[in-house]
Amino acid sequence: MVERGDTLIVGVSGGADSVCLLSVLMELRDLMGFRLVCAHVNHMFRETATRDEEYVRNLCRKHRIACKTLRADVQAAANEYKMSFEEAGRLVRYGFFHKIQKEYKSCKIAVAHNIEDCGETLLFHLFRGSNLKGLGGIQPVAGDVIRPLMNVSRKEIEAYLKERNIPWMEDETNASVDYARNRIRHKIIPEAEAVCCGAGIRMAETAEDLRLAEDYLAVQTAAAYADCCSLQDGGIFINEQKYEKLHAVLQSRVLYSMLEKQAGAAKDLGRIHVKELENLFTLQSGRKICLPYRLCAYRTAEGILLRKEDYATGEGECTSLVALLDRKDLEAGKEITFELDGLGHVKAKLLFNYEMKNIPQKTYTKWFDYDKISKCPTFRKRMEGDYLVINEAGNRKKLKEYFIENKIPAYNRDNMWILTEDSHVIWIPGYRMSSFYKISETTRSVLELTVGGENE
Repeated sequence: MVERGDTLIVGVSGGADSVCLLSVLMELRDLMGFRLVCAHVNHMFRETATRDEEYVRNLCRKHRIACKTLRADVQAAANEYKMSFEEAGRLVRYGFFHKIQKEYKSCKIAVAHNIEDCGETLLFHLFRGSNLKGLGGIQPVAGDVIRPLMNVSRKEIEAYLKERNIPWMEDETNASVDYARNRIRHKIIPEAEAVCCGAGIRMAETAEDLRLAEDYLAVQTAAAYADCCSLQDGGIFINEQKYEKLHAVLQSRVLYSMLEKQAGAAKDLGRIHVKELENLFTLQSGRKICLPYRLCAYRTAEGILLRKEDYATGEGECTSLVALLDRKDLEAGKEITFELDGLGHVKAKLLFNYEMKNIPQKTYTKWFDYDKISKCPTFRKRMEGDYLVINEAGNRKKLKEYFIENKIPAYNRDNMWILTEDSHVIWIPGYRMSSFYKISETTRSVLELTVGGENE
């Protein structure tokens, strides 16, 4: 937890736990070679708060310890951000601790959680609904936060202070059952102790076992994630075949990792969202679900793609209509060029008095029977009702069906440019053209169209 030369920012409320922590660290600082800075937050919630602040100041003055204090209206913060008083208090305290950190080098934050706190946290997370990580309770070391008293009981703490005649301040709100943790501490834990003596300590020991299990599974999850998932099309793709080979525990953890990574946060993401992704595997390709943080999950032929999107653009919405060119310009012999975002350079021209020869087979250059085009061809995104003519007999296929049959991912379909004449799709660049516009022996005028490059 501590190395020689460290600076420890010690959170001291004035209560028994934090005063004990400060006292123990004072005894160890010369032996271990670290520096102490005391941090106290006055929550301005009770009348005795100023008394506690003065006590901490005097304690630090007596032992020549730097003391940083903050007065913050935690209740007002809780009301403003619509959170509990406990949660707001924690955010204010740790925000203050991290602010002090910036003043010193090699800083760690020491707080005074004890073994009973760990058991209470396990129960709190269990009642609320939690994953394995939450059931691990409070970690002795979490980044730059250390908890030196994690395996010390409250009775031991008070006995230590009494033996040394060290006073502490009692926070009267600790006796209140208005707060969730206090109800667990004063009502549930005593009943548990009546059933099994030492229940609080046993729960803390179980939490430690769960933390070790979580550490192991975290390593396994990272390996499984690296094997199953990859970056694709602006999101994270998970391969179904590799996913199905995983143990059920790793399956849910990998899906949660996808959600957390793509969202950039974990708050409001839980078991229900993992279940939604699991269910998406049972649906047909092309299905889509929306999740918190503007996340969209698409079922594809090979798995699931998860990415963050703007919900303002609905599926099938036509965006950025771009007329290919004016027919008068074409028929006047002009070569028309322009750029389309995502498609690249576009070049179009008419070839007159065309004689049918061996037509080259190119992916991004096509030749169309211009005599059959009666309206101005248009590059646009797909719309409801779009169709292709798929054979010389004139049979039609809906564009959506074509996309599905050719396994074009649903998340790509709305972004693809198509060349159309009204609802008739002339060409899907990179894929196929409508049979209706193919050149025949009767063709006289040919529309030559190239996208992306000259010789593709």
